[in-house]
Amino acid sequence: MSLAIDPDRVTRVLIGGEWHDVEGICVDSYEFVDPADSYCLADYGQGFRFRNERGHWTAGPLESIQAVEYLPAKEPA
Repeated sequence: MSLAIDPDRVTRVLIGGEWHDVEGICVDSYEFVDPADSYCLADYGQGFRFRNERGHWTAGPLESIQAVEYLPAKEPA
């Protein structure tokens, strides 16, 4: 069985014991790149990104997320 969480429906993320209000998260490769040539300097596997309460981006390894709150899938009419 899968929990099948839609990243676009995530409303809060728990990281380091603190909840962050978000409007969805992006899940992708977690990499540091050289902006001049897009060369990957370090690849840390799966990661996440979301815009935090101050309007800045927060990113990190997927394993650092302790929990998420999300809206349930819409029921068919």
